[in-house]
Amino acid sequence: MTRLQGQRTELLVLGTSHLSAKTPDTALESTLSRLKNWQPDAVCVEVLPGEVVDTFRREGISTQVLGVGGYPQALALEALVRPLRPWNRAEAVRIARASGTVPVDRVLAWVLALEPLNACFHLQPDMDLPEEVQRGLENYFRSSEMRRLAVPLAQEMGHAELHHIDDHTGMEIYERHEAEITALWQRPEFKAQMQAHPIMRETPARMQAGGDHWEFLRWANAPSTVAASSDLESGLYLNTDWPGPAARARLAQWDTRNLFMAARVRRVTAHFVRGRVLVVVGSAHKGPLEAALSAQGTDVRLVRLEELEQ
Repeated sequence: MTRLQGQRTELLVLGTSHLSAKTPDTALESTLSRLKNWQPDAVCVEVLPGEVVDTFRREGISTQVLGVGGYPQALALEALVRPLRPWNRAEAVRIARASGTVPVDRVLAWVLALEPLNACFHLQPDMDLPEEVQRGLENYFRSSEMRRLAVPLAQEMGHAELHHIDDHTGMEIYERHEAEITALWQRPEFKAQMQAHPIMRETPARMQAGGDHWEFLRWANAPSTVAASSDLESGLYLNTDWPGPAARARLAQWDTRNLFMAARVRRVTAHFVRGRVLVVVGSAHKGPLEAALSAQGTDVRLVRLEELEQ
């Protein structure tokens, strides 16, 4: 065993799905209990980092083109807070992370750092914030996976922030090939293949079944399900006979996104030698992230979900 292997970071990539409002709190109890008992030192979430939001804005990417990853919300909330404090993004990051920052300024700083989820992480009901800012943050914070899993877990562990790892570099490929990609998606044969795919049929049924959310996670993180998810996200495009670059463009953007996400997770692991890092992502990302991370170094050990049951 190498010296670095003796300092390995344990890394759990937790593939999940969007929680429904119909999912009761009781269904999440065993999931939160097992994750808390595992005691992660950091929690990574599928949200765009502020630095990426800022880059996309400077590049002129509109919220119509990129409406996911928290991009529109980060820009809208930053516009609300901008008149309240003079800090640029770099200053805001330093203020948000400083130990002596007062709670209101910490919340405002995270918004100006273009990471409103971290502002919500520190939000308190009795804070002296303008009503529109308070309301805007509360509306943004309705994302179920973050509000009900990642945030309470990180707060319970005493963490200072959530680590944002999402990426949409290469979105311009959709603009360049939008008509072709849309035509591929609307092709009857392709639509039928997608709708008939086991992942498309089984995921909603398992999510709506209720009961213990941990049982869903067991299924979603099982090797067979991970392989099926990869087939849905990549296999359908690799095997289509649709002419032109549409399928290749979709695959290139998907792979680019996952490689950038893996790099950001890798960066987080450097701060937690012999620690534990939890990555909460959509289940389709689990396979690509684990493949990339397992190839990057022996100082990281991928944790299997069933290890949390031992």
